[in-house]
Amino acid sequence: MQWPVYHKLKNRLQSIELPREDRVLMILCLGISFTFWLLIKLSQVYETPALVSIAYVIPAGKAFIYAPPLEAEVGLKGTGWRLLRSYALRKRIGLRYKINADTQTTINGDMLKSDISRQLRNSGLHISYVRYAPINLKLEDDHMKVVPVLLQHDIKLAKEYRFMKPIALVPDSVAISGPTSLLKKITSWPTELYQANELKESATLTIKLVQTRPELRLATQNVQALIEVEQITTKEIFLPISIRNATSDSVRFFPDHVKATCVVGLSAYDELDAADFSLVVDFAKVPLGKGNNTAPILIEKMPKGVDFIQLSKKSVEFLIVEEQN
Repeated sequence: MQWPVYHKLKNRLQSIELPREDRVLMILCLGISFTFWLLIKLSQVYETPALVSIAYVIPAGKAFIYAPPLEAEVGLKGTGWRLLRSYALRKRIGLRYKINADTQTTINGDMLKSDISRQLRNSGLHISYVRYAPINLKLEDDHMKVVPVLLQHDIKLAKEYRFMKPIALVPDSVAISGPTSLLKKITSWPTELYQANELKESATLTIKLVQTRPELRLATQNVQALIEVEQITTKEIFLPISIRNATSDSVRFFPDHVKATCVVGLSAYDELDAADFSLVVDFAKVPLGKGNNTAPILIEKMPKGVDFIQLSKKSVEFLIVEEQN
């Protein structure tokens, strides 16, 4: 009989039209019956799974090459009374093993069963099974290595916005401790992937590092990503053109200034000046003669704050005037 069934039966009995004295007597009989039923059930033998915690003591300066499991599942068998008492005490079974650096230690299910049985010898409980894969515990020197953190991101900025500077990480590196053989293979450590769409505001984000193997330990689990974003606009500015590697003859060229349309962030708009640019016509790269009288305009210098520049003209027309003797 299950608890809901008992309550349902009790409610139905209470709904029967009986004298008050008979109703009380019936409920009392029902309670006595349930008590006997519970005593019989708890006297029977049951099996239930339980977790056993396992701790390992290793010498200082050593680390596991392969991390051993910290838990094992066992089947506990005993009467309902014994299992109920164990649950009421909330007693967790724990084992502790000392590992020697000079010898190889192997732990298997039979060893666990024997050690757990010693802890349960006065409890009236027995072990029916142990689920624990045998493992060889190997130790190696425990070292520490500092590697750069790599930000994994898929950030899409809103239209007409840009990054003011590359995304900065704080800290930009992480210390990793663990066995030497594993540390040799690590040159950097990634963050979890951060995704954002239509980003248009600067932000400081906390991003988790990718979870490591149990053999390795990270000095920190998170980094701060400093993202600076600003809106972009266009600015028109007139720039002078200079001549380089001209012949000894006089050179006349047109135009000597061109209009430049620049795409720039709002923070650099007012500071942008013609002196920040250098436009050059290099005659060393211009094939003279054959009726050619145009030369390309080269952008030799441009400030970092400019994302794009378009010149009103891409070349100049020139005329070489020979000097009269």
